[in-house]
Amino acid sequence: MNIDYSDSHRFRASLGLGLITLSGVIPWLFLKETFDLQLSIETLEKLSPLAKEIILNRTTLIKTIIAILPWISVPMFFIGLYILLRGYLKWSENQQVIDETGRLTLADLKNKLQEKENDVNTKNQVAASPTEERKRALKDDSEDKETKSSDVKQENALKGIAFKDSATASMRKAFEIEDKIIKSLLQQMPILTHELLINKRLERREYDAILASKEKTEKDIIFEFKYRTSKSTRLQEIVNQVSSAIFDYEKTTGRQASGNVVIVVSNDELKTHYRNEVNNMFASSPMTTKNLKYFVITEDEISKTNFLKTDYFN
Repeated sequence: MNIDYSDSHRFRASLGLGLITLSGVIPWLFLKETFDLQLSIETLEKLSPLAKEIILNRTTLIKTIIAILPWISVPMFFIGLYILLRGYLKWSENQQVIDETGRLTLADLKNKLQEKENDVNTKNQVAASPTEERKRALKDDSEDKETKSSDVKQENALKGIAFKDSATASMRKAFEIEDKIIKSLLQQMPILTHELLINKRLERREYDAILASKEKTEKDIIFEFKYRTSKSTRLQEIVNQVSSAIFDYEKTTGRQASGNVVIVVSNDELKTHYRNEVNNMFASSPMTTKNLKYFVITEDEISKTNFLKTDYFN
């Protein structure tokens, strides 16, 4: 058992508890020992006179201690109990004072915190309640913002309409050119051996046109139509798209195919640009163009172009 020295009342309580414990432990220690009392007379007679005298003296002493032991243990128990109760009561009183002080301190802190929150709320309410002049200023500013916002919305709407009209016109033009190419293909294709499939969808991909051979031994021709009015699209992107289309077609149908890329441009400058890209691609990556043919033409040249010839571009 450890005695607490941090507080006088705790020390007294610990001391009292220690005395109570000793009042029971001391008699138990004496009673559990035999102290050579089990020696027989024959064994005792065999010992030397000095040993015999020591044992007899010790036995006499133990007899005396055991006789007075109750007079020691019982008072020790009650003294310890008295000290324990006195120390505990004083300790309890002090602890109640400490607890009450803690509660009062906590309540005081809560009150101060509540006062600060009330002050902040009051300031916010004052800030949220502008004067008449401020109200008018805010109203005028709001009206100006609404006017500017309305002007911006109108401007954006006009831009959006112009953009949509431009996009719609470009799409309409692309459809017109596609129709012209298809009409030209219908005139050029061998009707007896091939059929022209327009906007054919196979699984996840749609093809602009497929010139399908009626003989499975011959390659089908996949057409990809592109209408360009600027240099924004790189030819490599178109090549990758058509190559992927050929791969998917062969995988889906089990037939062999090649690709014809028809790029219709809006002017001669773009025609030169895309033809140069084709030449550069043939020079740098001949394997890329192995199963592809390219036709870079203007709109006026559609009816004059043979889309089934073997040259790589017109």
